Amino acid sequence: MPRYPRRILSLLPAAALALQSFPAVAQIINQQTLEAANHNTQTQEEGTIPGLYYDPSGVVAPTFANSQASETAGSIRLPAGSQAPSFLNGAWPANASSDQVLKIGHLKDHPQFKQFTELNINEVLKASGKDPSTVTLSEVPIASTMTVGEYLQINPGAAEQSLEDAPAVVQSAFGYYEDEPLLHEPIDQTDIVFIEQKASNPEISDIPAEDLLQGDWGEAFTQEEQSQLSKTLSKVNERLRKLPLKQLIPLAQGIVSGDWDTVKKQAKDLAIKEGSKVLIKELMKNPKIAKAIKDLPLGTLPLDKLGLADAPGVGETAIKDIPGSEDKTLNQVPGLKDVPLDQIDLALALSFTRLDLLGRIDTTDAAAVVDNIDYVISGGTKDQIPKPAPCKIDGKDTKNCRHFELDNVDGGGEPTKLSGQAWIQGPDQMVPGGQGWLRIIANGKEVTGIKPWVAGNVKLYLEDMREGSGDEVGSARLSTAWQFGYSDPITGSHYTPHFIRIPTPWRIKEGGIMLLLARSGGIPDAIRNLQPSQQQFCREPTLVASAQTNNATDSNQTTGGADGSSPPHSEQHHINQYLARIAYGESTGGTDIGPHPDTGAYGEYQFIQKSRDTLYTRTGIDAWSESKEERDRAALAWIDIYGQEVGHDIISYIRSGNFEAADYLLGRNQFTSLPGGAEDVKWNDPVALEVYGPNGNAPVTPTGASASSGVPFCQPTNGSATFAQGPAPEAGQVNASIYQAARQMYGFDTSSGPEGGSQACAWAVDHVLAKAGIEPMRTDNVLNVLDKMKSGRGTRINSGQAQPGDIILSKGYDHIGICMTAGCTEVLSNSSSKASFSWRSDGTFDGWYDRSRFLHEAPTEEIWRIQR
Repeated sequence: MPRYPRRILSLLPAAALALQSFPAVAQIINQQTLEAANHNTQTQEEGTIPGLYYDPSGVVAPTFANSQASETAGSIRLPAGSQAPSFLNGAWPANASSDQVLKIGHLKDHPQFKQFTELNINEVLKASGKDPSTVTLSEVPIASTMTVGEYLQINPGAAEQSLEDAPAVVQSAFGYYEDEPLLHEPIDQTDIVFIEQKASNPEISDIPAEDLLQGDWGEAFTQEEQSQLSKTLSKVNERLRKLPLKQLIPLAQGIVSGDWDTVKKQAKDLAIKEGSKVLIKELMKNPKIAKAIKDLPLGTLPLDKLGLADAPGVGETAIKDIPGSEDKTLNQVPGLKDVPLDQIDLALALSFTRLDLLGRIDTTDAAAVVDNIDYVISGGTKDQIPKPAPCKIDGKDTKNCRHFELDNVDGGGEPTKLSGQAWIQGPDQMVPGGQGWLRIIANGKEVTGIKPWVAGNVKLYLEDMREGSGDEVGSARLSTAWQFGYSDPITGSHYTPHFIRIPTPWRIKEGGIMLLLARSGGIPDAIRNLQPSQQQFCREPTLVASAQTNNATDSNQTTGGADGSSPPHSEQHHINQYLARIAYGESTGGTDIGPHPDTGAYGEYQFIQKSRDTLYTRTGIDAWSESKEERDRAALAWIDIYGQEVGHDIISYIRSGNFEAADYLLGRNQFTSLPGGAEDVKWNDPVALEVYGPNGNAPVTPTGASASSGVPFCQPTNGSATFAQGPAPEAGQVNASIYQAARQMYGFDTSSGPEGGSQACAWAVDHVLAKAGIEPMRTDNVLNVLDKMKSGRGTRINSGQAQPGDIILSKGYDHIGICMTAGCTEVLSNSSSKASFSWRSDGTFDGWYDRSRFLHEAPTEEIWRIQR
């Protein structure tokens, strides 16, 4: 049921990448591994994938500082009452680099980039070439914004020390050293009102005040506001200017309360009164100043005179564990923005599986400028849906269309749907990417490329393409582009485009083989000898490594019970438990399998015939199979497909034991007998909730079926292989007539149609057919059009076969329109708001029907070719 069902049925090539190792022969793309192998960088060394060779010459590892994140200013502000993490709020200036946009919160849960946040400041400084012993605390912005109270959290032992023995940074907070005033002149009421107002804006409240004076921040912080802030900052010393707005002046519930000079004087007076022998924890208990001194930012202290050694714990604490760090941008951690990104452990494995269709790099066209390319496999990932994007020379986002042309794997024989498809060089074409709140980053654009798996966070793209000459064949650098995201059951998924680019030291050349995410039904003879065992071409569920989680590090997953069952609390145990949970509600644990007298639903998971057919067509898995393991795979595949449709990784919720989130999403209109669903009559017994909960022990024999987000399940070799039923009929005169009629009728008034034109999509298409001299469908209903297509008026095709004049139905069968381009990348249909045949959209109707309540009937757009 997905908007793009795992791309199994599409022609987007996708290397079967995994972020863990598994027992398949693979080509590893990992800079550290390669360096450790002591390769001779002057030679081209072939890998285990034909045509992929090691050539690191010219590869320069990027950094966060030189990776641009956005050409224009932008900001994100969470809706009021949102439960999403606060780090998603933010703003950035025009031409911002990645370190000005990304926050520690973005990195700390990312499968690859989280390792940066597990470093401490000393380690980051060393990695960037600096000696921590020479760095003052004033050069560590993330330490400047830390408060005295937060410092005592990371160094609790300091609270047990006396004032005379405490770290110098704590002594300084109590006036142990001479210091200059923070204010050059008093802050007036105008300043106070301005600071209160701006500090309450979560988009900018964590940004250092002096940074807001630099560059164009757009509407997030206007030039007028910059002028006002400049006047305010002229009254304070340099230390305060480095603090974020919310720390410029003491705030109590958002209201300015005094100033830091007053707080520091009170702390000094108290220290003088109590004497140097008093313990810090006793000073912190004083009711008059405890709250104020606890909130005192270290940045108000003379940090230019203090080193990291004067604040034990600051340099030694992992970045992710520093209080408040997730809200800090990367440029507030000294050295982090300059660490080469090839330091991360990519461990990308390109391996063959039985499910993969392999394509051969046929020819290279690396000319400086070429014509538009419409027949492509590369594209963008708007809404996390890989979508081919024809390369149009427009002088802005696209200036060239250099590309590889692909062919079937053996390079000969009859042409296939793959033959002639183009993989456009990434930097030549910027395409839409991202989803939800985070789409605004990088202006919503990413380099064109291929998406290895729908649920992953990496795509592959080509760069440095070279045409062959003499004995040297054409080749291109294989590079990766990464994104960051967040998802929860309430607000859905939010992802940046793939804007962090990291080249690999590998090139692929003409004649080389790349993996495509489409089922081949067996191993092509051309590559049968590349691996020692046919079994390795099918990733058995127990060997599958997820693209999103670090399963291999979970020791619980590698040690089962004595009976072979999954260990308690492991991800596999949670999968088994949730399958049993569904079966208990749907069929009393498989004892009442049906068929249901009203719906015909059958099996322990109660699939109706239509759902069974849909799943089998798209995955080759039979939900009514006699095999218990295959039925379990069917349930998991359906859950994963539906999760992609609604924008949630439901499988990950289940694997982590978050059954409530899974119930909430699936119980509404899928497995309605789950707790909280429309038919949850079996869950009044708390014992049942415990037995079938994540920590229970349901009375079901473990099946071994496993779920892995974004990686296809093993399927029967005789399963359905493509989306289209055989070759598409030729797009002849009928298509041409429909296309010309649609063009001529652009802007046609539909107000005389159903509901004053607001429900006139099928009505308008019928008028187009009539004008084209083709018998109309004689209906105002999209479902009736569909029925007539199925009854012989049309043939369903896939988007790669679509031509102008084909008919496209939206997800949920809510809308219908006319394809105006090859690939149906542009659609013309009725505009409900304008009551005219004038809505120009992309092939997804601009995502308008992505949340249709009838997605269970039509989870993807359908394209039909009228025959008569």
